[in-house]
Amino acid sequence: MASQPADLTTHITALGHFEAGRLAEAAGACQAILQRVPQDWLALRLLGGVREKEGDFDQAARCFAAALQAAPPETGDTFNLLNELAGALLRKRDFEGALVCCRRALAQSPHDPGALHNCGHALVALNRHAEALEKFRQALMAMPDSVELRHNEAIAMLALGMWPQAWERLEARLKIPSLHVADGLPEYVPHWRGEFDIGGKTILLQAEQGLGDTLQYVRYLPWVTQRGARVVLRVQPVLGKLLANFPGADKVITFYDHVSDVDFQCPLMSLPMAFGTTVAKVPARVPYLSMPPEYLLLWQALLGIPRRKRIGIAWSGMQHAPHRSLPLAMLAPLLERPDLEFHALQHEIPAADRSWLDAHPMVVDHSPKLKEFADNAAVVALMDLVVTIDTSIAHLAGALGKPVWIMLPFSADCRWLLDRADTPWYPTARLFRQRQPGDWHGVVAEVVRALSG
Repeated sequence: MASQPADLTTHITALGHFEAGRLAEAAGACQAILQRVPQDWLALRLLGGVREKEGDFDQAARCFAAALQAAPPETGDTFNLLNELAGALLRKRDFEGALVCCRRALAQSPHDPGALHNCGHALVALNRHAEALEKFRQALMAMPDSVELRHNEAIAMLALGMWPQAWERLEARLKIPSLHVADGLPEYVPHWRGEFDIGGKTILLQAEQGLGDTLQYVRYLPWVTQRGARVVLRVQPVLGKLLANFPGADKVITFYDHVSDVDFQCPLMSLPMAFGTTVAKVPARVPYLSMPPEYLLLWQALLGIPRRKRIGIAWSGMQHAPHRSLPLAMLAPLLERPDLEFHALQHEIPAADRSWLDAHPMVVDHSPKLKEFADNAAVVALMDLVVTIDTSIAHLAGALGKPVWIMLPFSADCRWLLDRADTPWYPTARLFRQRQPGDWHGVVAEVVRALSG
């Protein structure tokens, strides 16, 4: 039943705390109001905003849902509450629920860019990229200058294989501060995207985003040198030794090093656009990566003579994409194979997985000795097969030309396209996809069957 809010003075006090970033005080003020008027929709809404800022998306969604139910129709705020609830549901990964809210919001305002954007996000997460692309494009009609919308349009197009146009739209990422793509790029050095001759010039090719992105797109470097340019490659510090002698690079530096004396610059993820990459035209000759020989000799000595087929595994990645990871215990049906030898390829093992590993010591843990990615490369080179989630290890194995089986979530990263068991990026890769959201058990069972076949 809808109710009237408490006096506005208390709401203004709570709102002042919230806008000043005093979240604890704002929450306390909201809770004081709700003790007197449990269905005060303004306090519920503001408390939802507080919980969302705190990262408690489950509670945020509960508060927004309660506010939506309690708000009197005459307030006219149903649309905004639906959008806020959809945003919280997206962040707690309830994509079906978010889509329901978005559709209710769009029924009230069919051309609202915020609701369309949220709807597109939900559809991408539900692996419905063509529908998502339609929503992003509808939103862009209302907000043609939105770099976030343009970026998300690019992501949907990449998944759908519409690469030439998608690469161009992906340039919008450079203007999104939260992606940190432009961090460290020289401010006054002109950009190059393949549109003019660079013969005799020096160009900076700079890594961006994750380690896997660097390993995937560094393949284009020899194509740049074929244009007659001198190349300075700048990468993440942990990749410095692995890429120190990459073919075609005149100089390899890391983010710790200052950039000087370059004529042009190009982030690595802009190279597919510079060379007009299509699904049918990918520089995919492998291996295009090798490891320093001293690392290979070291790990040959550490691992000794193989007595069984060696399988390298990686199951946990960066926390910004937790849906790509799975608990180590879920790999038990694979790890119980006594005829195989399993090696952990991760620098760090989560605490929960460490406990399981201590109780089930069927995986050789190399994490204390993996100091540089050159170490990982050497271990991967000594494996017969790598089984991994979508993380940098997948790109490392693919770049080294090793057989690699990549376990993907239901809505996989756009680079893996849709409904394919192979990838144009890595000829030695095989993709294993969730059939339902969160169904790692099915993926692992498919891997076990494939290994037994």
